Amino acid sequence: MIDDLYSAQLLKLAANLPRSGRLAAPQASVEKVAKLCGSRVRVDVAVQDGRVTDFAQEVKACALGQAAASVLGAHVIGDVELGAHSSVWFQCVIRADVNRIRIGHHTNIQDGTVIHVNRTDPVEIGDHVTLGHAVRLHGARVGSHCLIAIGAIVLDGVVMEDESIVAAGALVSPGTRIPPRTLMMGSPAKPRRTLTDADLELIHRPTNNYVKLMELYRDGG
Repeated sequence: MIDDLYSAQLLKLAANLPRSGRLAAPQASVEKVAKLCGSRVRVDVAVQDGRVTDFAQEVKACALGQAAASVLGAHVIGDVELGAHSSVWFQCVIRADVNRIRIGHHTNIQDGTVIHVNRTDPVEIGDHVTLGHAVRLHGARVGSHCLIAIGAIVLDGVVMEDESIVAAGALVSPGTRIPPRTLMMGSPAKPRRTLTDADLELIHRPTNNYVKLMELYRDGG
């Protein structure tokens, strides 16, 4: 639910945003603006004393893929683009206030995950990627067909090549480059072994399942 304190300010901000696939000018209510940004999305702007601050004036809307990406009970803030059939789940924070965040198609960002940027490192996440529950991803690039498991931390400047896995609870140090088809484990994370075909199936299973789950939630099923 969007707080009544800044509903009018959000509408005013939305009216001034670019219209190239982002939030359109408001119609009648804040709920309509929110629906343009995904199913049951929570839209937030920074407010002080009932007014949008200068910081919030920099906030852009999230642009969603043509084929109905879904944001469920999450905070999506700033210059964020989310590809078709991707989903962002409950209590996630995706904050692109000082740089951009780009998320590909058929990617799922699971409950409690935080994604943020810095002024020199954007976040880029490829297609068919899973970020497990409570992942922390900051200023990193993640290739396609990757899995970052529950509670892992991936820091600034990390480049994760395609078809790789970061194990649950791992800490990937700033600037690390993860080769293709690599399993990273530990704190700090180190390459453990090359992925097998069974490992690749472990990557593909949740990305397929979460597309189906997204549709169930979105349709009220």
